[in-house]
Amino acid sequence: MRIDTIITATENDLQEIVRVIDQLSNDPQPLSMDHLMDIMSQPNSRIFVAREDSGEIVGTLFVAWYYGLSSNKMWIEDVVVDKGRRGQGIGRKLVQAALDFAKENDFKGKIMLTSRPTRVEAHALYKSLGFQEYDTGVFVIR
Repeated sequence: MRIDTIITATENDLQEIVRVIDQLSNDPQPLSMDHLMDIMSQPNSRIFVAREDSGEIVGTLFVAWYYGLSSNKMWIEDVVVDKGRRGQGIGRKLVQAALDFAKENDFKGKIMLTSRPTRVEAHALYKSLGFQEYDTGVFVIR
């Protein structure tokens, strides 16, 4: 198993990413090849995938960063490991790859993520990697 960044994607990559991402939510947003290509073209974002030697994608992580007036922020999102592969350290490898990427690119700022309260195992993983719960509210408008 290896961690890759997606720079170009095949239709098969798209289907496998969708299969994994759909496990994150009961109401997943549709992901098209055009949307995936738009994401990959953004200079301040990366898509990481955990890929088996066979090429099968078994985990995803998205990271984006920006430079703000009060602080620089990098957000880790869409950390998902295929249900049949959880508990094998894949999520840890994905998050560590994002942290290594930030360090290699000399990112200076906060690295942040959100996680639903029900994702107890994910919270333990994030805390073991040095993340601390941050006392803030997240507000959403759709």
